Amino acid sequence: MRIHYVLAASLAAALFAGCTPSPEKVCGHFGDIATPEIEKMMKAFGKDMSDADKTKMKGDCTTELDKMKAEKPDEYKKAASCVMDAKEFKDLEKCDLGKSEKKIEKAEKKAEKKADDKGDDKADKKADDKDEK
Repeated sequence: MRIHYVLAASLAAALFAGCTPSPEKVCGHFGDIATPEIEKMMKAFGKDMSDADKTKMKGDCTTELDKMKAEKPDEYKKAASCVMDAKEFKDLEKCDLGKSEKKIEKAEKKAEKKADDKGDDKADKKADDKDEK
């Protein structure tokens, strides 16, 4: 009889684990919603988001969520559910993505810094051109 309980518990665990979407699927949905917003932010700073940037973002997201799923399965289930329920960017902001959220903020700051540096380089070049005249 004890074996039946163990089998039932194992089956239930397998069924519930199957209901949680994979990190790849979660990151794909996240990217579908977040990428247009991130592109807008980057364009505001004069930078375009390349396909390589998008691929890297999805890869980083998947790596982080794989890690979260392995180390903190309950947190992963909540985060995955939240992301998959999201319809627009503001819905994603409510999701607790742990380190992934921090990486996005870091990437945004990095993009802003690159844009600022690019702007500074143009200003320096204009100043140099003026000095040469």
